[in-house]
Amino acid sequence: MGAVATGLLLLSPFNTTLSSYIWLTGSVYGANWQDVASLTGWLALIAPLLVLLARHVPIHELDDDVATSVGATLERRRSALLLLSVALAGNAIAHAGAIGFVGLIAPHMAKRLVGRAFVGSPLATVLIGANLVVVSDWVGRTLFLPLDLPAGIFISALGSPFFLYLLIRQRHH
Repeated sequence: MGAVATGLLLLSPFNTTLSSYIWLTGSVYGANWQDVASLTGWLALIAPLLVLLARHVPIHELDDDVATSVGATLERRRSALLLLSVALAGNAIAHAGAIGFVGLIAPHMAKRLVGRAFVGSPLATVLIGANLVVVSDWVGRTLFLPLDLPAGIFISALGSPFFLYLLIRQRHH
């Protein structure tokens, strides 16, 4: 799909290519209070469902046979969690574009700060991810004036070395 997107960008007019590239990189440049209201509405719909499913998440860390033997309905809960995750991520991407490495960096940082508790970890992940985007946006808008660089560039600059660090650490454990 990446190749198809690149091909479409090459065949598009310059203005379309530029705005598409900014969206693909990820930016909060055009965000307004209407976007915040829309995101908040989606979160208000989805958060209660996530809270209901939260107590069942630790059982998914067990082996499938063990989890099933204690009475867990794995497939239904996994499907529900996946659907809710996709709904949240899709809504965020629709508004800010694909700021790719936030989903890689923030959970690992949160796990280091608050441990593996399912209640604290998602909240810490959200706060860390939001702060990464805000700081990256601020860096892109102020440190490289008169240019206004997308936040996704700076998240990727942090995320790539962090990803390599995770791979190296995983290999040695």
